[in-house]
Amino acid sequence: MAAGGQTLANRLRGKGGLIAVVLIILLGLLIWKDQGRTPPPPPGKNPPVSEYVGLRSDEVEEISIKRPTGVLALARHGDDWVLTRPIQADADATKVNEMLKELLDIGVATQTGVTLAQVADRLADYGLAKPAAVVTLKGRGKTHVIQVGGPAPGGGSESFAVETGDGRLFTIATYKANDLKKKKAADYRQMSLLRIKGDQLTDVQIVQGSEVTELKRDSKGDWQMLRPVAAEVDRPEVSSVVSALQNLQAEKFVVEQTDDPAKYGLDKPRLKITVTDKRGAHTVSFGKSFGKDGQVYAQRAGDPAVAVIAKYSFTDLNKGYGKLRNRIVMDFDSDDVTKFEITNAHGSMAFEKQGGDWRLIKPIQAKANGTAVEDLLITLSEPSNAAIEENCRDLAKYGLDKPKATVVVWTKDGNSQTLFVGKKSPLPGYYVRSSGTQVFEVLEQTVAQIQVKPTELKAKPAGDAANS
Repeated sequence: MAAGGQTLANRLRGKGGLIAVVLIILLGLLIWKDQGRTPPPPPGKNPPVSEYVGLRSDEVEEISIKRPTGVLALARHGDDWVLTRPIQADADATKVNEMLKELLDIGVATQTGVTLAQVADRLADYGLAKPAAVVTLKGRGKTHVIQVGGPAPGGGSESFAVETGDGRLFTIATYKANDLKKKKAADYRQMSLLRIKGDQLTDVQIVQGSEVTELKRDSKGDWQMLRPVAAEVDRPEVSSVVSALQNLQAEKFVVEQTDDPAKYGLDKPRLKITVTDKRGAHTVSFGKSFGKDGQVYAQRAGDPAVAVIAKYSFTDLNKGYGKLRNRIVMDFDSDDVTKFEITNAHGSMAFEKQGGDWRLIKPIQAKANGTAVEDLLITLSEPSNAAIEENCRDLAKYGLDKPKATVVVWTKDGNSQTLFVGKKSPLPGYYVRSSGTQVFEVLEQTVAQIQVKPTELKAKPAGDAANS
């Protein structure tokens, strides 16, 4: 060893006291950890309630809140929560977890420095002689009880509380105390009728009376219609339905169980939707409307409770073959059109694109109103209002054997498409078809654009355009 060197023993000699202190601190921390508690906070920093209780929010398996109005109880099922008292129903896991986190993991307002034993003869001063709420928490194989008392001096923004096993009084924010005292089962109930993720759905079945519409997502993630016909779907409409399903919420539950489903129109639901994801099939039935706002009764399969949903939610979902099928009658891009011809009550007229401008070439030769022509072509290329019948064998039924008007459109590739306009529909609208036997319905304003006079599509003189 070099001169002046020290062995490890020499370096530690005289430091036994320091080592002992360190060992005592480590031992203390181990004891705290073994008891399920977090270590004490640094001086001057308020600890979370979990330090008094010995249980973090994510360790709670059951919670029961007893108050004069009754008992509210919940239990954890994996990642989910269920209400067990006063009703048995699915709970909103997010709301329950937030409540527990607020109670246990957020800092305590004030440490009082007194214990239950010290104020045993003065419990009423703390509102603990008859606690407004008694919270029983179960987790890690142990039971912990928190009593919630009255407001602390200083404006009432804090309220007294104590974990009976620990015995130290502390305060929590009064708004947290009030939640424990007042919130009902409905505040924690799961209001989502279909807890699904739209991108995980594989099948959707919509039953409207005797009509069944079935959609299936293929391996590429695209939806196809299987029933009542095999067909392409209207993608925006299907996306809208999937979104509405994912966001379907009960506004309230009107009864926990009914022996008379006919009272709510649920014995013969006017709409029934079944969706399938990796967890299986989920079904909701929709019954009668009620109230001035047009709310609708709804019930999830396997749940005896009857819920109420908003009118707009029902409207967004009440779509079948007519809306979800691909409703394009004339499939073209308006920019690709080179010529079109209209035959209507005013005769026959033809238009042709020349050098980038539209010209009326029949019955007269004149420059056309380019904006009006483009508006008409865009209208013709848009989806119709509804699909009516897939393979029509009786065109006369819709007035399509002797159409009131026709439109023929030619595109750059030399192909042409024809639109036939038939009778008025009850919408009100009009029945139409293209070259096939599929019948669609268009709105009145579409046919109004077709029943145009040649002069209405003629370009206005420069002076008229300036004055218009």
